[in-house]
Amino acid sequence: MRMMTWNLHKTAVGFGVAGALLCSAVSFVALPDQFVSSTILHVNTMMEEPSTDFTGKLAVGLIQNTLSRDSLTGVIERQGLYQRERANKGMDEAIDKMRRDIMFDRIGRSNEFSVAFRYGDAKQAQQTEHELINKLMAANVAFSMGRCCPQLGALRQIPFNLQVLDPASLPKRPSSPNRILIAAMGLAGGLLLGVVREVIARTRPTTDPAGNSPKSS
Repeated sequence: MRMMTWNLHKTAVGFGVAGALLCSAVSFVALPDQFVSSTILHVNTMMEEPSTDFTGKLAVGLIQNTLSRDSLTGVIERQGLYQRERANKGMDEAIDKMRRDIMFDRIGRSNEFSVAFRYGDAKQAQQTEHELINKLMAANVAFSMGRCCPQLGALRQIPFNLQVLDPASLPKRPSSPNRILIAAMGLAGGLLLGVVREVIARTRPTTDPAGNSPKSS
């Protein structure tokens, strides 16, 4: 019984370690590091209820202007982003990828918004985030002068301005993938596979070697 338990432990641990190593190796190849640089913006307004839908509509309109095709094309070219996408499928694919990598969220119901950019290089993530924020601030000025975002014309009569509370950060470590979690999943999967293999091996019916089967009288 001790020998059987020891064999089960050895098999499970062996499969678990192999699973963890395999998943870790695959994650390094298939899932490169991603870094996120973020900025916190505040909408200053004279409204008595600054948390109304005004700030949300205004910020969304300005960010949509910043995400226009012409605007993002210039950013991609100046920052040298998405080289592989541009080489394989052209600028349109790179623009679509960049739009997915830009994250824009309102912080609760406050007048503060988080604008973040995700990329495979920390320094490029910060530089690109900085340029995106500059474009957003320029759109703010253009809107107040009537040269931007005609869909928000009804809001132009309300005095406001954007303020940067927390500038573009330089990511210290990757935001994804979570390699510890991936390795843990590989370890758990390997352990389970090892246990299942050992159980199947023990419950499989054994056959006597040829020539040793009992003879009928």
